[in-house]
Amino acid sequence: MNKKVFVIIVALIILSYNVSFAAEGDLWYKEGQLESYFMNLISKSVVVIENKTNGKQITGVLYSSPRHTSGVITNYHFMSSTSDTVSVYMDNSKNQLKEFKCKLVKYDKNIDLAFFSIILEDETTRKLMDECFINMTSSCSVDYLYQTLDMNTNLPIRDENFSNASNISRGKTIVFLGFPLAQGLKYDTKLVMTSSSTGYISYEPILKSPIARYGKIASENFSGNFIVDAMVSHGNSGSPVFIRAGNESGQNVNFSYEFVGILKGFIPDSIDFVNEENGQTLRLPHNSGLGIVISVNTIKDFLEKN
Repeated sequence: MNKKVFVIIVALIILSYNVSFAAEGDLWYKEGQLESYFMNLISKSVVVIENKTNGKQITGVLYSSPRHTSGVITNYHFMSSTSDTVSVYMDNSKNQLKEFKCKLVKYDKNIDLAFFSIILEDETTRKLMDECFINMTSSCSVDYLYQTLDMNTNLPIRDENFSNASNISRGKTIVFLGFPLAQGLKYDTKLVMTSSSTGYISYEPILKSPIARYGKIASENFSGNFIVDAMVSHGNSGSPVFIRAGNESGQNVNFSYEFVGILKGFIPDSIDFVNEENGQTLRLPHNSGLGIVISVNTIKDFLEKN
């Protein structure tokens, strides 16, 4: 196989989020290498969102569809009000994070979902960015993204990456990517003065490497959510959740990762400690090891609503 053909194959793999490798010469990839490849690929859809009004940070996932404005899907609970100022951080051409302002397009407090569009000052640039997200194979210029937007090739999830709710069944392995306890982020600290004598320290993320965590689906889909047996921490809210789909037969490996939902949080628990001297009970919060995921069908319905 010549080098040109190999490059074309790799390019198609990156753009389609799908892959099929067979045992043929140096195209054979071991399962572990393929798993690592997919983790790097789907991590490109994971972004950091910051609420500038209350200082909260959360994970989000880039989403694009010809039927919707390109933007970010995440939870609503990090918002104090709909008028909060929100920014999203995406990789620039130097693999550092560049800040983009966001606009709240739609939200639903009851299901804890929010969708933000990414604000670009120039309308032509915004349309090109939409086109790059929606149709990476045609009119999008990667050079333009680098030179004008100073953006790296962040890859949003698309409708074809969405799984079916019927695939959400107990025992299946899931992987979710995000920034638990601010891990996976490197910050630039700055002192911001609000007056001549008062101020605060700003922690601006400048580099990201999303943390991948694994777990198992622990319940069937009910009321738009399902439960996972996984260690979910603060900062994992908004993390996209994927399952592995496809098959492995003999030397053939043919699988992809499908989007099944967004993490809402963990189910809290508590541990009681009794002071033997005075009999007082101290109740400490405890992570139960169970997480709540907003199902892909709930997200689909949310995106379809006007």
